[in-house]
Amino acid sequence: MTLPFPFTVSCDIDLSSQVTFPFVREGADVSVAEGEVPATLLESPTQSPYEIVDGQFLHRLPDGSRILVRNGTQITYSRGSLTTDRDLLLALTGPAWSALCYQRGLIPLHASANIFGRRVVAFAGHSGAGKSTLAAELAARGHRFFTDDTLIFPATSSEENLLCYPGQRRLRLWRDALDRMGLPVGEAVRENRNTNKHYADAENRAPVSMAPLATLVILRKAEEKQAAPNSWRTLSGPEAVLAVAEHLSKPEFAEELLGKERLLSALKRLLEKVTVCEFTTRRSENDHDAAIEFVLDHVQDHQSEQILEED
Repeated sequence: MTLPFPFTVSCDIDLSSQVTFPFVREGADVSVAEGEVPATLLESPTQSPYEIVDGQFLHRLPDGSRILVRNGTQITYSRGSLTTDRDLLLALTGPAWSALCYQRGLIPLHASANIFGRRVVAFAGHSGAGKSTLAAELAARGHRFFTDDTLIFPATSSEENLLCYPGQRRLRLWRDALDRMGLPVGEAVRENRNTNKHYADAENRAPVSMAPLATLVILRKAEEKQAAPNSWRTLSGPEAVLAVAEHLSKPEFAEELLGKERLLSALKRLLEKVTVCEFTTRRSENDHDAAIEFVLDHVQDHQSEQILEED
């Protein structure tokens, strides 16, 4: 039986405002706690903030904090002298969470998502591609918010559909997007007050914590010189595999923590179950509403085609 969540968590710092998984006091699948964390896992340390040795993952932060992820069951953190709770939460739910998922046989995608009907449509892209803004805009138009920034699915499963889980509970939006949508400005994502990205509680949240993934849309920005309107195309074969692999959450960890064969098998299964598309949009803010409507038209057309095929 597939559970409606990938794992349970016990934690000595409040992560419940950030991630969607159940928090329990006893018998948790994953424990998060402050403790002793080694400065390195290597005999000859490198300058990289990340180390992976024998499946263990170490993240060294610039502020002196360190996070160790072991066996897919333990996250241990030590604070730097200037580390705030906000910065620590961001680190714990970022690279450490991705490493934990890979260790547990889960694939985290760098994607935001909404529910269309009973299916998930996910939007992947690099930082600044507009994933969070698009998810917020679609939620405001009636398509329930499912997750921001991270979407998780099992590397292996006997289910007919590719079931997926939300990773992040709150939106992370730039100030101009909040102002445009009339949403209240929450606390800054980073303690550094120079940041212009803020948390926002999503309206119209989906009441489910698991749903089948139907479509994965890769968001790209057109080159400055490109004058063509928004474009949409379906990807297949090696191009689709590379596009999905490029938008894994921390793809540089995936092969080493999950295993190459298991990773390739998971990507192959995704392409068998999910339609992968590419949406390229112009950069002008004047094209914003037109881009949202363009996405809606294509997603809804595709959803209708899938329903007809199933009938």
